[in-house]
Amino acid sequence: MRKIHLLPVLSLFLLVPASITRAQTITQQKGLTTVQFNFPQGTIKVYLPQDIRPGDMISGSFKVEPVSGTAKQQQKAIGQLLKNKLKIGDPNDPAQVALSLLDRYQAGQSGGMLQREKASLPFVVSVIDESNHIISAPVRVRQLYEDDLVSAAGCSMPTHVLTASPLPIKGSFDGDASNTKCSANGQSLSAIAESPRSAVFLLPASAKGEQNISLQEQGKETCTKKISGVDLAVSTGKMNLLKGEKTYLDVTVTGLQRLNDTATLTVTNLSRSIVLLMPANDISIRLLPDSFKTGTFNRRFDIQSVKTGNFSVNVNLDLPGIYYDLKDIKFTMEQHPGSYGWREDDPCENAGPITWRWHRTLPCAIELKVTPYGTTPAEEEVIDFIIEKFKELSKKGGDLGSKMAKCLSFKDKAFSMFARCYRDWDDWDVTYVCVNGRWVQRSMVHVGSGRDNLSGWIPLRNAGGNNEWLKSDSFDWVTEAIAKAVSCCD
Repeated sequence: MRKIHLLPVLSLFLLVPASITRAQTITQQKGLTTVQFNFPQGTIKVYLPQDIRPGDMISGSFKVEPVSGTAKQQQKAIGQLLKNKLKIGDPNDPAQVALSLLDRYQAGQSGGMLQREKASLPFVVSVIDESNHIISAPVRVRQLYEDDLVSAAGCSMPTHVLTASPLPIKGSFDGDASNTKCSANGQSLSAIAESPRSAVFLLPASAKGEQNISLQEQGKETCTKKISGVDLAVSTGKMNLLKGEKTYLDVTVTGLQRLNDTATLTVTNLSRSIVLLMPANDISIRLLPDSFKTGTFNRRFDIQSVKTGNFSVNVNLDLPGIYYDLKDIKFTMEQHPGSYGWREDDPCENAGPITWRWHRTLPCAIELKVTPYGTTPAEEEVIDFIIEKFKELSKKGGDLGSKMAKCLSFKDKAFSMFARCYRDWDDWDVTYVCVNGRWVQRSMVHVGSGRDNLSGWIPLRNAGGNNEWLKSDSFDWVTEAIAKAVSCCD
């Protein structure tokens, strides 16, 4: 995203959209979970993998951004920000040690790396200041889908990536970013974050046009791919407008050759009481595949001042996500109940290519939820730690009530356990060509995914206080009965 402030001096910024909650903000996009802490001197941004799972070994990074001012003032602000310490993981775990930002700061990168942290539950990112005051931001850690795509060719990544923005790569990693190397046309890229399933690097502003991406893990080449570095340039005419004056906004996008899916350009007027953006204050333009022979899109937008004052405009380019080629993926074409739209081997007449939407459902599964007694599942977040402990202790058998009370200190506290049957689904756009009278799949692009609740939440047992935990020998029986009770579960 590019945001321009039309002030006496034109500035260009990369933004991550977010809603501020007190002193910290959490956003998730482009493979990253970004936690931003706000201080009078500026901000501390912590970058972590977006797909963190319990027990993962992960790497991350941080960046300090001072408030505007002279070079001397900014340097002083950075010094103040670096006096803070960072703590990641369970804040009550004595094994989690606060990290000194100053010790890990690399001046040329305005930040530093956070390597080999273990994702425990609860997963909290905390900043501790000189007075030992703590600002905490809990990060949701989700369970891994059973059939996450794994690339047999070593990695998968978007075909088009905005320059000076994150490059997410899916593959198999060890979570230690220090031994993962990535380059674009021979230029080394800076690591931002890594999990066992993905790595994120910064594609530099200079990486425009076709880029040969080379990835190495522990000194061995994992994969090579070609991508296009897409550049978004924004410029304006006269910047100081009086009431009634006009100016323009030029937007130029390059590097769109061989775009495999639709991109979306949005232009939003953030100062509607000051100026009018023509032809509308909210503009959305779909950039369709194969629409740009030269790979360039250019558009001029008129701006009309309604009163004197400063104004801002957001320009955002949303590019297609990671591209999965079926030839590169260990993928099973299982047609579970509810799947439709798969065309391979169907008769064909024209040569194609054609693109067809494939709705693929996955096997049914059981989800557990534990909530404080007297509430409904919809009113409380999932207590993942309790669920994992319950599963772990169920396998060992014995009196689960006393074990849960001992390890979680929940004695005399009441909880309710629920279960439901659910089914996940994916939508894919699959491209086919006609070969010997039959459609043959050539490529596929992931469109979106979701989860259908098939049974609703079913109470298993109240626990705590004068109640007892469900015995381990009956736990499996209850959950299997729920799944069998739903007719569409296979």
